Amino acid sequence: MAGHPGRRARPFAVAVAVALAAAVASTALAGPLPREGNVPTAPAALPPGSVETPGRNELVSTPQVAGGATAVTSAADFFAAPTISGDGRFVVFTQQVDATLPNQVMVRDRRTRTTTALATADSNGPLRQPTISGDGRWIAYTRSIDGPEPTEVVLVDRTTGRRVSLPDTPGRNFFPDQPALSRDGRFLAVRTQASEGTEILVLDRSAGSWDTISVEVNGRPTGSSSARAAQPAISWDGRWVAFTATPTAAQLVVTPKPSNDYRQVYLRDRQERTTQLVSLTPQGEQGLGPSLNPAISGDGRVVAFPSAATDLVADDENKVLDVFAWSRGTGGVELVSRATGGAASNALSGFPAVNGDGSQVAFASAATTLVPGDSTGGTAGTPGFKAVSRLAIGGDIFIRDRSTGRTTRVSVARDNASEANGFSSFPSISSTGRYVAFTSAATNLVARDANKATSDVFVRDRPPRIVATPSPVDFGAAQIGSLGTTRPATIKSNGITPARIGTITIGGANATDFVVAANPCTGQALAPGATCQVQVLFIGLAKGNRTATLVIRSDAGAPVVLRLVGAVGIPKLKLEPRIGPPGTVAVATGTGFPPNAAVSLTWTVGITPTSLVPVISDGTGSFTAQVLVLPKDRLGARQLRAVASVPGLKVDPVTARFLVVTPTGEPPTIGLVQVFAATPGEPIILRR
Repeated sequence: MAGHPGRRARPFAVAVAVALAAAVASTALAGPLPREGNVPTAPAALPPGSVETPGRNELVSTPQVAGGATAVTSAADFFAAPTISGDGRFVVFTQQVDATLPNQVMVRDRRTRTTTALATADSNGPLRQPTISGDGRWIAYTRSIDGPEPTEVVLVDRTTGRRVSLPDTPGRNFFPDQPALSRDGRFLAVRTQASEGTEILVLDRSAGSWDTISVEVNGRPTGSSSARAAQPAISWDGRWVAFTATPTAAQLVVTPKPSNDYRQVYLRDRQERTTQLVSLTPQGEQGLGPSLNPAISGDGRVVAFPSAATDLVADDENKVLDVFAWSRGTGGVELVSRATGGAASNALSGFPAVNGDGSQVAFASAATTLVPGDSTGGTAGTPGFKAVSRLAIGGDIFIRDRSTGRTTRVSVARDNASEANGFSSFPSISSTGRYVAFTSAATNLVARDANKATSDVFVRDRPPRIVATPSPVDFGAAQIGSLGTTRPATIKSNGITPARIGTITIGGANATDFVVAANPCTGQALAPGATCQVQVLFIGLAKGNRTATLVIRSDAGAPVVLRLVGAVGIPKLKLEPRIGPPGTVAVATGTGFPPNAAVSLTWTVGITPTSLVPVISDGTGSFTAQVLVLPKDRLGARQLRAVASVPGLKVDPVTARFLVVTPTGEPPTIGLVQVFAATPGEPIILRR
């Protein structure tokens, strides 16, 4: 590179970064689907306080291919990063099944557990850079035409196996590579050779036309200069394209200071025909260090990229290649490759992948400071460090949750508590972040890893998890004919990835006594830590204890079931005292009656006249009233009878016993008459 005034000396990370850029082409996150697939899983629980990502590993590069043929895996090798579809069902990668055979583009269907060889290389050279559209239908890869160069991009319809021809680009030497696909495969981004340099183009297959992405501020494409635009990544809808270019050779944006000679990351808005600088400092200047293969979120709002620049954020002091994330909403850059508490990485990080909404960034790192107890990695010159020739960065796969600031490790042994015993790299992440594909030389990720001496492709399933409270949901007592009692049930997402809530239903023996009165949860994708509430109404339709279950379905696995408990009480009537002479005033207490109902009280025996004026029960179905045994009433046992009046509903009467006894010589209470309570539900005072 040409010198530049004020340029800093390049640290070791920069040299490795440049080698990395030359050795490995970017694999952009193809536009993923907004929902995950239904791949069954039963993850083991993690120890308390663990920083490992809970989930289960699956070996994707299995020897069994479609048609029953068994590949030889002892010499298997993977030349490019795996790419996973948006729903996590399909994984595409290249594999050399035998040292004497050319490599193949392989497609793994995780739902049917079959692997298909989509294409086989010929004598011209290996197949490289496979990528898959978010919907899993379209696959693109690079094929050599005559030796390593020139190249062509092959586009295949996975469902039919049919190869789709790409239209020519007039006036260009069209030798494309580095393909990236939109969610539905309509848009294909490529890098291609031009007269003096390279440029980024996007094909709209519906229109059959190419759009130039790497355009200078004067309107000239980078291909007409010595600039080498490269490594495109495209959003779901094809509108946003991230890529890299050298600003000294092509001025793509206007910056406060003159361009330096470091490769930068840019974002092109194909709709507005504008370009933004992504690898920028807080002052809006170009970073002083090379920034490499970008990845873009499905919605195009977040671009993640590795960079050796140390001036993109204020607190970058580790002097190594880090992973950053730029947000279109804020225009700011965030350091991603750091520990949960903010500790810096102590070794190289790279190969970012971004989920659909940009909340999660996966990356590979040789750092041992991102999670406690990590020994897989290390800095150059120290034990444990490994700069793999093709991977350039060997270590672990991590996920940074940008919404919570939490960093967790993905490349975890099958016991969910130990670290991988080999180096991992090349992550690719599904839309919600549930599935992460990566390569690894570790042999303890699954129970049976037959080819001990080579790398494999794995998928880590990090299923969402939900809990619901309370259990049981206790509605207390309700009465026949009441308007019912409402109680909330709270659903919380407590996993690593968002949980999409499905149907919420009521079942069980007395299901008709309960109704889901309000349900804002179904269809929601609850982010980790988020909650929503379902309102359940209990209406007593029959006497006795009533039970049911609230069944909450989601993509978090088995349904979560809450018990629903309510009581339809048989009304009860109590007298205090329960014995006394004529002239006694007793307090009658009723519970379990219909709320706000008129209750008539009548003595069944004695000289007491007709029913007393009705008392009104309160909202809980309770009341208190004073009743009189007349001064000259007869002795003996009797009952106070209470009947609630509810229009259209038959309610059985309730009684309470009382015993009238001979006076003891104490002054009797005489001459009382009944009066109304001042307020419905208040005691009725009987007084002369």
